[in-house]
Amino acid sequence: QPPTRLSSGSPIALAVEWQQTTAMSAKEGSSAAAKDAYYSGAVAIGSPSSASDRQLMREQLTPDARGLVVAMVGLPARGKSFISRKVERFLKWSGSSTKTFNVGKYRRDAVTATRSGRSDFFDTQNSSAMAARDRVALEALADALQFLDGGGKFAILDATNSTLARRRMITNKIGEHARPYSLIFVEALCDDAEVLEANMRAKVQFSPDFAHLSEDQALADLKARIRKYEDVYEPVQDSEGPYIKLFNLSSKVMANHCYGRVAKSFLPYLMAIHIGSRPIWLVR
Repeated sequence: QPPTRLSSGSPIALAVEWQQTTAMSAKEGSSAAAKDAYYSGAVAIGSPSSASDRQLMREQLTPDARGLVVAMVGLPARGKSFISRKVERFLKWSGSSTKTFNVGKYRRDAVTATRSGRSDFFDTQNSSAMAARDRVALEALADALQFLDGGGKFAILDATNSTLARRRMITNKIGEHARPYSLIFVEALCDDAEVLEANMRAKVQFSPDFAHLSEDQALADLKARIRKYEDVYEPVQDSEGPYIKLFNLSSKVMANHCYGRVAKSFLPYLMAIHIGSRPIWLVR
């Protein structure tokens, strides 16, 4: 049948007109919302089931994530302990429970500095010394994990960790721990001759390893130690997970898989570290 014509003033005509107007408004609103979403960006970009390994890694390093082990990496006299102390002070000042575990101190507690501080103790052919070094490294890592178990947020493992095997050991121990914690490597690299010389002189002046040696003897022994480390040194690779590399004490910084709290506060602070002296004016 042909459609019934309605008079413009009838109640039915007014109802139909209202429905048509409402439908058009809804369509226009939907179109406007879609346009706004196009320019402002979508909120949901994927379902949780589609999370990639990289996304899961990001979630592990978010502000509310589990405790974090910061494992230093680098040859002797590259500023690892300097960086560790600076980072510890900064994180404590920021309100995070933080502690540094210096493997060198564990070594000297286990074997006197007069023995364990000499370059031959770091020779890979010295099996007894290698075993002692592995033991103290595991002891320091165990204490770091215990600190995180007790509510700590950041545990800094201050050591050379110069080989892939040592870093795998750290990764595996953390992975096997009863509680899940995250790990990031911070590698200190330095090829600036002046910075290296200053670092070496500071190390032989203050380290207990060289307390009973003259400066020349201490420098010679330290350089011999460094050569032994250089023979087996393996830089951190992308496949090892999150890392930050500092070149010549932050003149250049490289970061891999750094997200959340690491990218927000930890990494920017490392980028700002320097060894220069300059005046600071406090004005009121």
